[in-house]
Amino acid sequence: MSGPAWAPGERAGLRWAGSLGIVLLAHAALIAAALRWHAPREAEPPPQPASAVMVELAPLPAAPPAPPTALPP
Repeated sequence: MSGPAWAPGERAGLRWAGSLGIVLLAHAALIAAALRWHAPREAEPPPQPASAVMVELAPLPAAPPAPPTALPP
């Protein structure tokens, strides 16, 4: 048994590395094309400034005054 059955010969590693490089290059090209691919949009006019909004809130309820405590003299 001189080596694994799936990689006969001395150039099998070179073939595997070459095919890996080709596949990685193809994937990189597809990713780059997908990132650069966009439909041109028409320029939108700037949005108008929002008008002021005023909200009246109910007054906060006040706590009842604390009853006086009888302190010894």
